[in-house]
Amino acid sequence: MVQQKSKMEMEELKKKQQFEKKEEEKLSRDHEEAFRRVMEEYIKREKETKTQEMVRLMEKRREEEEEKRNALQGKLDKVTQMLEDHVRRAMEKNIQKEREENEKKEREKEFRQIQKEQAEAGNEERHFSEKAG
Repeated sequence: MVQQKSKMEMEELKKKQQFEKKEEEKLSRDHEEAFRRVMEEYIKREKETKTQEMVRLMEKRREEEEEKRNALQGKLDKVTQMLEDHVRRAMEKNIQKEREENEKKEREKEFRQIQKEQAEAGNEERHFSEKAG
């Protein structure tokens, strides 16, 4: 009976050890799973942080590029305005010069016409005085 009791105790102890072993294995798996989840969450947060930082840097760069573009556009507008003003003044100067030249030519033409008319009048006068004389 002692032997049977001892055998039962041994079996019970064996079952208890198997149960504890299973519990330890389950606890170990649970810890591994929890660690894996924590690591996955950490990696996910790291990726999100890096992505947000990249987006922030890209936005900052886009803003800087836009500022440069605006500055260049301002300079281009200023130079364009200067060129337009220069061309306008040159055209106005050229038009004024042509106008003055046309007026001078017109006055010269009128002067020649007057001289011609006076010469013709003088010739007619001489012609009449020769006939009269």
